[in-house]
Amino acid sequence: MPRSRHFAAALLLVLCSAGASPAVTGVRPNGLSREGPAFVSERQGETHPVRTRSVLDRWLKAIGGRARLDSVHSMYVKAVVVSNGQIGTLENWQAADGRYKTIVSLGDHEFTTVCDGSSGWAERDGEVEDLQGTALAAAITRSYLGSYSQFFTGRRSGSVEWVREDPDAYVIRLLPLGGIPLDFHLDKNTGLPVRHEMVDGDRTLTFYYLEWKDYAGLKVMQRGRQTSGSDAPDLTVTTQDITWNPSVDPKLFHKPAP
Repeated sequence: MPRSRHFAAALLLVLCSAGASPAVTGVRPNGLSREGPAFVSERQGETHPVRTRSVLDRWLKAIGGRARLDSVHSMYVKAVVVSNGQIGTLENWQAADGRYKTIVSLGDHEFTTVCDGSSGWAERDGEVEDLQGTALAAAITRSYLGSYSQFFTGRRSGSVEWVREDPDAYVIRLLPLGGIPLDFHLDKNTGLPVRHEMVDGDRTLTFYYLEWKDYAGLKVMQRGRQTSGSDAPDLTVTTQDITWNPSVDPKLFHKPAP
């Protein structure tokens, strides 16, 4: 994959739930068949569905609560991204039903990604193509998290599993239907994510939530950093502005004509 396209893939999940995600090359999509978001899965021998729900509830309360979050029907986010010494901008329009559009400008390149939660398209330096394979799986995960579907039924489909308890954090796994599993480490004191992890081939890609900020009653990641633990450059994201419930024209998500 060309370098610019690899970087675009790395940004597909940026600012989902005000977080970011690493690249998706080599990641196998989740093949869940169970319908219904916010479904707490109980694997064979797994005995912690109640704890999983409790951790999700603490996370939801920490970012502002169910009523406040449910009042958000759309959002607009502007952020600064830095990778390999290059500074760029990111704009994201998100609807509660999972639809989103992200535009990233970095150096001489511009990347656009649009997804409705099950299908989508991308435009990279003027070339438009449908999302497929791992790129589509990443976009579906981005849609799931951006619509906060881990907290609400009736949005995007997926499930949540208990993983383990660490000394400082509870670890749960989010499995969007057709997307990419992510392990979230939630601080025992604040209830907020401190990092999330994703397996990419033989690498574990990690995103660290370094700072949170309150925007009109909802906590959002203010600053974060992604690392792959290899020679790949880190990616940092800094939120500049968020608008809750902006008017979103449906034409914003339309695919350009050939």
